[in-house]
Amino acid sequence: MADVRQSIGAPGISDEELVLRAIMQGTGEIDAMRAAGPPKRYTSAGTPLVALMDRLASTNVRYVRVQHARTTISLSTRS
Repeated sequence: MADVRQSIGAPGISDEELVLRAIMQGTGEIDAMRAAGPPKRYTSAGTPLVALMDRLASTNVRYVRVQHARTTISLSTRS
C-alpha cells in the first residue's frame, strides 16, 4: 500500500482517499474538488433552528425554551 501511495505522489493519504484516487486517477476531478475548499452550507428548511442556536450562542442569553405542541427544546448555559 505504501508503494501505491508513493507512486501517485501522496504518501500520507488515508485508505479511503487512496481508493478514490486509484479509481479517479488522471481525471483531475479530485484535485479540483480539493481546490474548491470546504463544502458550502446552503439554507434549507432544516437550518433555521441551527441558525437560531448559532445566534443565541453569541449573545448573553442564559436560558431559552421553545415549545410547539408536545415538543419542547430548552437550552441553558452552565455557570
